[in-house]
Amino acid sequence: MVLDDHIGDLNFTPAHDVENRPSVADLFKRTRRCGIYIMEFQNDELYIGKATDVVRRYGQHRKIHQDIRTIRFQKLKRSELDQSERSLIYRLERAGFGLRNVTFTSIPQPGSDFEGIMPIDQQTLWLDKMFKEDRRVDRAQDSAIDARSLRSFDRLQKVCTIDPHLSFLRYYIENHIPSPRSSEISFWSLTALGVGTKERPDFLYRLNMFWQEVLSVFGDGEDAEIRLQCAKSPLETAPGGLSRVAERIGAEFDEFHYKPGGSDQISLYARWNDDPLRILRDEDVARSIRLFNLRLMNKGPTNFSRAHCSALVTAAYEAPDFETREALFWSRFRKPPGRR
Repeated sequence: MVLDDHIGDLNFTPAHDVENRPSVADLFKRTRRCGIYIMEFQNDELYIGKATDVVRRYGQHRKIHQDIRTIRFQKLKRSELDQSERSLIYRLERAGFGLRNVTFTSIPQPGSDFEGIMPIDQQTLWLDKMFKEDRRVDRAQDSAIDARSLRSFDRLQKVCTIDPHLSFLRYYIENHIPSPRSSEISFWSLTALGVGTKERPDFLYRLNMFWQEVLSVFGDGEDAEIRLQCAKSPLETAPGGLSRVAERIGAEFDEFHYKPGGSDQISLYARWNDDPLRILRDEDVARSIRLFNLRLMNKGPTNFSRAHCSALVTAAYEAPDFETREALFWSRFRKPPGRR
């Protein structure tokens, strides 16, 4: 795969051989050092970055990476850096280049901490719904977190009708988080009640992975709002695309991104109404959520574990699961034996 074939329209400099260079100060005039750069490594991986001074930034990289082979540079205005960096990462990632970037990239590099909990072969099976963690597996625990979470859960019950939320949470945790019992606290966390007032919190609860949220619920009752972060690509390739999926589940999609989740990301907004599981049960939405969550957990541990509300997770696990709830619903229409 030839890199220049994919960036030929972007006005980058030719590749400079920097394999044995501690500095690149002679390559860039002081007035022409603001822009985005592509570093190529000995193993053919790439790193895409932005810099107001590419010479100084190269020196910082050199202290960490000893295998830089070449550097390409595109001079830009400071105001153009963020968007140009993201666009280039998206372009090259979609083209199949291996990137060392963590922020903005969607696909994590192999050898993650999460593989210690769920090996790659199991991750692949889980993504295709062919592997599920045994419910008898002990949950991860932390006594200090557990003690704090009881207070958060108590406050949550005072500001909302908690029961309808528990089955929803249980379904999400058990079906859309890989190895949820083993990875709890370290790789995902659930925060109860956002900032605001006790009577009107910013959110009821929020599920976090890596450095961002993936699920938030705002308000209570049928007018509550659900926000989910998903991988965009599976929804784009679904029959009818994004618009058909949105129509089917009664939701809206928004191009809002969090940096840690990368470019293959989209936000889903929906009203709670009387059947929030319609969203999580949709096969195309479920696939996009599962893929997005798996990528984030492979990027690294959650940054929000100290605020984890394990008591809320416990309550969710104790709620009737979807199959039990559905069986109870239909049992009301069955006639007792011997009656006509």
